[in-house]
Amino acid sequence: MDEALDLFVRATDLDVVSDARGRISRISKLESAQLHEIVAEWQDRQAVANLLMYPEVIPAPDRDQALFRGLSSDLGDYTLLASIIGVQRLAERDQLADDVRKQAGSRLVEVARTAPDATAARASIALGELTDDVDLDEILTLVDVPDETVMHNVLAIALELAGREQVRERVARLQASGRLDDPSAVRALAHLESMDGMAALPALTYIPSLADWQEQP
Repeated sequence: MDEALDLFVRATDLDVVSDARGRISRISKLESAQLHEIVAEWQDRQAVANLLMYPEVIPAPDRDQALFRGLSSDLGDYTLLASIIGVQRLAERDQLADDVRKQAGSRLVEVARTAPDATAARASIALGELTDDVDLDEILTLVDVPDETVMHNVLAIALELAGREQVRERVARLQASGRLDDPSAVRALAHLESMDGMAALPALTYIPSLADWQEQP
């Protein structure tokens, strides 16, 4: 492998992974075959995670399948977190196929609702890039998640898409229909009132390295 690509798949520090990615200018047929083997075997956890975070490096015929496999990982698995980052990256660049976007959007809602905090928070950020594929009311039902970051990010997405008054009306409608319980609706509306200026932006979250990750049930 080229030195930059070899470092990219082996690096354990996320800053080094990012830097190495920036130095990859082309991938040869032989290197594509080697990358194919990595994702096909799914044994080298570090290499798989690095590729999922930067899925544009994965050979095109393997890319969607690798992302879906990552998204289907157990809720406490690092590959799930890595694939969420990768989906967001491709969505920002408008490089996700329509069927991938829809399936990814549904999975992100599920993950934001049920995964451990770091993964759930990252899913709530990624949802902001898939709002054409997930119903806004479905996203807003996530304000009942106890994690404050998830609730904040969901409201930030809704504010950008619909405006404050519309968000208030939607939350009230979800409450009246029983899709949101009263405490969750009250909590969401109270938080909404505090979201002005920079406070209305999604909250950034820390991304741990695989070495720092603790598997969670």
